[in-house]
Order: sequence, then C-alpha cells, then structure tokens
Amino acid sequence: AGAGAGDDYGIGKVGSTMGIGEGGFTPRGMTTYKKVLEDMTVRITRKLSRKKRGNVLLIWIMDSSLSMKDDQEEIKKRLWEMDTKFRALTNGGRLYQAVVYFSDQPRLWLEPTNDVEMVMKAVDSIELSPPGTPENVMAALMFVASRKEFSSVKAKKVAVLVDDDNSYDTGKLEDALAALKKKRISLYVINRECPFQRAVFYERFTYVDEKGLKYTGTGRVFRGPETAYPEVTSVVWGGFIDRTRIMSGFGIYDVSRIAFHTGGAYYILGEAKADYDWKLMEAYAPELVSRDAYKKRTAKNPYKETLEYVSRKWNTGCPHGNHYPWPELAREEKRCRAKLEQADDLIQLMRREAIMSHKALAKLKKMRRWPANADLT
Repeated sequence: AGAGAGDDYGIGKVGSTMGIGEGGFTPRGMTTYKKVLEDMTVRITRKLSRKKRGNVLLIWIMDSSLSMKDDQEEIKKRLWEMDTKFRALTNGGRLYQAVVYFSDQPRLWLEPTNDVEMVMKAVDSIELSPPGTPENVMAALMFVASRKEFSSVKAKKVAVLVDDDNSYDTGKLEDALAALKKKRISLYVINRECPFQRAVFYERFTYVDEKGLKYTGTGRVFRGPETAYPEVTSVVWGGFIDRTRIMSGFGIYDVSRIAFHTGGAYYILGEAKADYDWKLMEAYAPELVSRDAYKKRTAKNPYKETLEYVSRKWNTGCPHGNHYPWPELAREEKRCRAKLEQADDLIQLMRREAIMSHKALAKLKKMRRWPANADLT
C-alpha cells in the first residue's frame, strides 16, 4: 500500500521510497534544522532548469503560533549556511527568499529578495498569534499560489511549510494541491511525526513568553492521522480512557499528500527514537490518494463495512462511567443488560460477515499496512 508515483517538478521523481538524507519522500535521520536545511538545499538544486539559470525562489510559510517561536529562531540561524551552500551547488545561482506567516489568515511578510539579512529580520519579527487561533494551512498555500509577487520571479519555486500541527481547513486540501500544481510550486514540509491512527492527543509543553514568564502544562494537539481516513475502528469499553500512543513513523496526511504530489518532501523534525527498521517500514507507508478515491475504493469492502457498523452500534448509548449515585444504579443496570444482549447479536454478525477466509487473508497480507494495523491495535 505504497504512496504511488509522485509528480516530476524538475527535482526528480519521488516515490514511497524512504531513506537517509535526500533518498526519499520521508527522509530519515533529519532530526534537526541543520540537517533538514542541508538536505533540502541539495534536493531543490538537483536538476534545476538551465532556462531559469539555476535560480530558486524559496517561500517560507510559517505558523505564527507562540509554540513555533523556537523553530523560527533555529531557521534564522541557518539562513546564511543555506544561502552559501546553494551558491556552491548551483555555481553562482541566486536564491531568492520570501516570508509568509499564517494563523487563521495568511499574510505576506516579506516579498522576494536575495538579501539574507532582510530574510533574517523578517523571520525574527513575525507577529505571534494568540493561543487558540485556528491554523488554516490550506488557505496559506492557496494564498502563496495566487500572489503575483511570486509568479513573476523567473526561478524554480519552492514553498517550505514550517508547522507543528494539522490544518483546520482540511476540506480545502484538493483545492490547495491544484493551486500549487498549476503554478508549479513544490511543497516541502517541516513538521512532526503523527501518532498512529490518531488525530488528537495530549502533549506536555514548556514555553517562555516575550516577558520571560515560563509556562508548563499539557495541551491538546491536532496532528494526524497519517491516512486519508482512520483505518482502525474502536469500541468503548468500561469507563476508562486509553491514553497510550504509538508513533506511526509518518507525517500528517493532508500536507504529506500535497508535498508528495508536487515533488517535495516531508521532514519529521525531532523524529522519535523508536527502533524502527525504516526499510521495512516502507511496506507500511500510507496511501496518499485523495479522500474521495480512498472512500470509493473501500466503500464495498464487506469486512470494513461490518466492523464499522458494529463499532457505531456498540458505541451508541454505551455506558461511559463506572461510578454512579445510588438512585441511578437501577437505570444503568437496565441499560447494561440491553447492551449485553446487543453484544451477542453483534458478535454473531461479526462471525458471519467479518471473519476472512484463508484465501482472502492471504491476499490481504500482500498489502502489509492492513494486517499491521490489526497487530498494533
């Protein structure tokens, strides 16, 4: 269930192949901004068009959340190194850079320039958005594709999205992809790793505000899933919440799809130190097809349909607590008995419809991602 063939935008075809450094769509071992920017420079200078004289317009698209301030500082420190390496690799080509930042709305912060000092000042002065502000990534990507300030520059165009979350306007994914492809803009993403089959989780945070005050706590994070739709269904059990989290080894589906199909890459910053065999993990790469195509292909899968039906039926009206005041016990007992009777019916349904034949199971195992989901959950 690989990602399929990527589009060639003058950087070379990308596929589901993963590798160290510039070897694949999800480069492994690129855990710091120093490594990421070095690798990215090599990628974007490969096979540059002679017509454009080796020039590149690099458009930084930066999340203006307070949590991203440290990331912006790290990028600012590396801009001179990136510019120097670019010139060496292109034998004198020009690297133009521009800065766009976004929260709920995008803003053009710096028009294209080859003055590195100006870029550093622009990154340093990005206006931070208040906590809780939506992050509309797709709107920012379409904004970049629409600007004449960028389209008028005669250079290979590369957008670099620097973020640590998912997009709030995910419904505009296909529009954003079409807009970037039309303008032949490749997207590179610097983000984090997705938890396996989860869109939301809780993460510890520490940050220092502009006044020097330090804050620590636990925040809700939207970062996933790594697939077009969740591939693992679940049922409510007891009154407990399962907070375990397995990392997927891959990036957020939305921006991964756009980066893949515009000839870019997804860098997992601060990659987890899990002892994964990345060559083996290639067989489990998420499919970066459109949600419509994914839904159409899986709509008639009888096993998936049955499991999702069972999950919906069981979760509807299922008791969630395990401590009830005395007057409510009789009511809860009645509800529990009804659910137990329902469970018998659902188990029989699964035995009839959701147990695979050996032949079907052997065919499924050729697509290793699916049995892997079952094994891990």
